Amino acid sequence: MGAMTQPPFYYIYGVPAREADGQFVHVERVLDRAHLHDGHVELHSHPHLNQISLWRQARGVYLLDGEGIELAADALTLMPAGVVHGFDIEPPSDAVVVSIAMGFSSVVLGGEEDALWALWRRPAVVPLSPEAARRFDALFSAVEEEYRFPGAHGDAALACYVRLILISAARLLEHRSAQTLASPQQALVSAFLALVEEKLRARWSIAQYVEALGTTPYLLNTATKAALGRSPSEMLRERLVDEAKRLLLFSKVTVGEVGFALGFDDPAHFGRFFQAEAGRSPAAWRREQIARRLRA
Repeated sequence: MGAMTQPPFYYIYGVPAREADGQFVHVERVLDRAHLHDGHVELHSHPHLNQISLWRQARGVYLLDGEGIELAADALTLMPAGVVHGFDIEPPSDAVVVSIAMGFSSVVLGGEEDALWALWRRPAVVPLSPEAARRFDALFSAVEEEYRFPGAHGDAALACYVRLILISAARLLEHRSAQTLASPQQALVSAFLALVEEKLRARWSIAQYVEALGTTPYLLNTATKAALGRSPSEMLRERLVDEAKRLLLFSKVTVGEVGFALGFDDPAHFGRFFQAEAGRSPAAWRREQIARRLRA
């Protein structure tokens, strides 16, 4: 018997995994990539992206951790970062897929809404009533329209639409049962990533995450490497850099204030950390990104 192959890591389907680096939300339809999958989306995971999708037309099977859940019309799917998933669908199945990077999640959710962060603790396939399907259809149509044809203050509008979608999903899950399948390992990864978002600015150590999750360093390391291709400490550093970039790009605070906001006691320490991870100083990275946005 040959060795089992690791499902590929993607940014969005078919695109090799990479940092979000300012692309904090992505909206498209499943059929936009039909040329890549023709209805058979292989098992894969997204290390940096949570996904929520609305299926108004669907017939097929959604695959989570190698097991299948029947996928029918008018369903919502929630896929946390790092969960291995795929699906087999028949025409005319299609969905609007909203992929949300960790940095954008922190913008949309903030730190206080535990019920919203809980959406990313486990994957789910949620059947919708006709009334709920209509409500979600209006929200997903609005976010798709804003993404494809952005108007003034487009980033703020996207954040508002995504927040409304996630609030609606949280309300739905409070009253409806969802079909979920996830291995203990994938459930651990999802719980770890959700806890990272809650405690990022507190600069928790890996030992604190291990204790809070009720696991061991070995099990957490094994789980994140299998699902995300990186160790917990690597994920923490990447997420910290991502949050620093978000603050540098979308706020007017000083570099030193960004460092303090992320739990660094010394601006010089923050500068060395950012330089080592991003390849340039925080100030240089900010100048480059502002110049790039002005040219766009």
